Amino acid sequence: MTGVSLGFREGSGTVRRQAGRYEHDRGIWDSCAQTYERRIVRGHPDVTDYEHFEHTLLDRIVTCVCRDHGRIVHLYDFGCGSGRLHCLFGSRMAAGQKSPPSPGIAHVGGIDFSRAMIELAERKVAEARLDALVPGRLSFDVGSAFDVPAYEGEHLPFAVSLCNSVGVMQGPEGARRLFEGVRRYVEKRKGVAVVSGYKKESVASHALGNYESTLDVCGQPRWLEPDTYASSAYVLRPCRYKRPYDPDPRIEVDVFDPQGNCVRRGFVLRRNRAETERVVASGVIDTYAGYHSQWYSLAQFRAWIEELWPAGTRWHIDAADLDALRGAPAQLAVLDYSGIFQTCAGRWKQAPLI
Repeated sequence: MTGVSLGFREGSGTVRRQAGRYEHDRGIWDSCAQTYERRIVRGHPDVTDYEHFEHTLLDRIVTCVCRDHGRIVHLYDFGCGSGRLHCLFGSRMAAGQKSPPSPGIAHVGGIDFSRAMIELAERKVAEARLDALVPGRLSFDVGSAFDVPAYEGEHLPFAVSLCNSVGVMQGPEGARRLFEGVRRYVEKRKGVAVVSGYKKESVASHALGNYESTLDVCGQPRWLEPDTYASSAYVLRPCRYKRPYDPDPRIEVDVFDPQGNCVRRGFVLRRNRAETERVVASGVIDTYAGYHSQWYSLAQFRAWIEELWPAGTRWHIDAADLDALRGAPAQLAVLDYSGIFQTCAGRWKQAPLI
């Protein structure tokens, strides 16, 4: 798959709105890819904690699929960003046999609408020499996660969308399409899909501090005031990371111009009470830079699972039930056509949705 295909099929007005938002969001991610990698993926302690939780979770499910059920897996990442799963599982493949083991992971693929993110991912894979160590077993596509066709290969498809990619896919319409897209990808070959997203119930405890800690990536959140330096003419660098449950309504930042010259040090931003309450109630994150994200409620995730995935194959898990610290802000949706996830769920004392 190459290029970008929007694939929207509703009425023409919806098509235009979604296409415009798609292009807008893609531009945002193209512009912040490098900073996002440095400040969030490799920097923010709470994001890295949650990513490590996801790694542990996937590793256990994949191990169950491969070792306990004797399957060979084709892993595909919807919204793969800078390729962390390619690096993680590519390294493990490189440490084992050079050809797909039986059982094991045969291939890791991924798609992202940001070409800058894909270029960053390809560079990381090349720097780790994984393209040479496991040739032909790692791949990237630039395009829409909504357009990925059904997997028709010989292995068990395992679709994943992690670390709240569902929350940055053009609002609820895009989130709904993601649930449909991962189902379409795995259903023909009776595979497994996992969608991991932050939950609205954790906005007050986690989201506010997370976004206040990374203003240089996504821009100044609209609940912070004043907006003196909120334009693209300045870069705001927080002086510290805020951790979960931090009650301080302020964040201190250093202000720089686009050339990196310091304009002002120790500038204090404060939460506007009414706007903060609106964000906590809605789960909608907006910044002056045009970045948009959404943290969906447990009830909304469950509603999409029940509407879009067939009965007898679906699971909804509060991630805090699996890891009270690292999983606290998130939730998981699991689609399992094969019955394989039942093994893991039994160990974790999780019950399926009827």
